[in-house]
This record gives sequence, C-alpha cells and structure tokens, in this order.
Amino acid sequence: MHAPVVALHPAAGPTRARLVRTLLIVNAGVALCIGAALVAVASAQPGAARPAGQYLMVNAKTQGNSANAVYIVDSVNREMVVVRWNNNQSKFEGLGYRNLAIDATPAGTGGGR
Repeated sequence: MHAPVVALHPAAGPTRARLVRTLLIVNAGVALCIGAALVAVASAQPGAARPAGQYLMVNAKTQGNSANAVYIVDSVNREMVVVRWNNNQSKFEGLGYRNLAIDATPAGTGGGR
C-alpha cells in the first residue's frame, strides 16, 4: 500500500506568497487613502475665525414678569443677547438677539430692518 500523493498545483488555489502580496497591496492602498484624507482635512481652510468678544452686561426689569433680564452686549462683534433665569427649570432662557452692526446701518443701504 502506498500513501496517496497530493500534488499542489498553482491552479488549485492561491499560494501563501500570492496572498501576502495581495494583502500588502490592499494595505498600501488603504494607507494611501487614509493619508490623502488626512492631508485633505489638514489643508481645509476654515472660515474666518470669530474674534474674541468684549462684553458688557446690564441687568434690567422685564415687562409683565417678575424675573429680571440680563442684556449682554459684545462690542467687538457688535451683537446683543437678552437672557433671563428660569427658577422652575434651573436654566437660562433666551429672550432676544440683535446684530447691532445691521441695526446701525442706515435704512435703504442693505442693512436695517
């Protein structure tokens, strides 16, 4: 009795060397894609950065409500917000926002209300 002889032919399936080579090519492709994505994200130019504000806060009574409001003016970015504290929900509530740069523009010149 003879042991059966098994012959491995290249057509029978990929060899280990071919698998390793294929995996190296696929990994190199993935690394290139990741590198390209990182370069694209790093080179993306964000919009104009908002300058740091200089703030003035003024307390005032509100009409028809017992809660006081706080007017917060950002003189650098020329904006104003009005907030008040809600004791029941323990949070600030926004009452209003104004872009003072637009408000200061004369009517009929593209700004105004």
